[in-house]
Amino acid sequence: MKSILIMILICLRSAVELPCEFIELPKSERRILMEYLYDCERREFFPYEKGLVMLTIESNKIGQKRWNLIVQIDDRYKNAPPRQYTMLNDYMILIDNIRINKPAPDSAQLISRIKCLEEIIGSRVYRSNDDKDDISVAYDIYGNVIRDNNGNHKTVRRKRNIRGGNFHNELIIDFKKDGSIQKIIPV
Repeated sequence: MKSILIMILICLRSAVELPCEFIELPKSERRILMEYLYDCERREFFPYEKGLVMLTIESNKIGQKRWNLIVQIDDRYKNAPPRQYTMLNDYMILIDNIRINKPAPDSAQLISRIKCLEEIIGSRVYRSNDDKDDISVAYDIYGNVIRDNNGNHKTVRRKRNIRGGNFHNELIIDFKKDGSIQKIIPV
């Protein structure tokens, strides 16, 4: 009777999806990630030891496995929190495997997933700006403060800087059927 109860508990535990799950990557994939992380460190994409890597696993046009790697230094992962993560040394890698067809999580699952990731990530990322933080004083082209009819200074939403190039150190890796890889740097 006791063994049957234990088997039922094991089955129930495996049926319940954890909000976030640690996974161990194969050695060959860890080596590829370490090369990417060392390049990010060398080029200072982790300022003041802040940041994490978002790894999206998908399929390319010919059905081969594709990784999309990008460094994030703020908490934008909360917009679409992935369920899986791994760590290499002190580096946090959040993994979004879109090759696996799973139903979209409901709001309660998303909240528990975000809380789980927040505990694991800790202070590795900066807090992203809220809308209320994006207000600044409006100036004309001559540098004078723009005022409304009552003499109060006008406020505007802060504009986002748009930069060209690869400023998040984005890297796409295609895994070939023969075991080789192809690295693609988007611009």
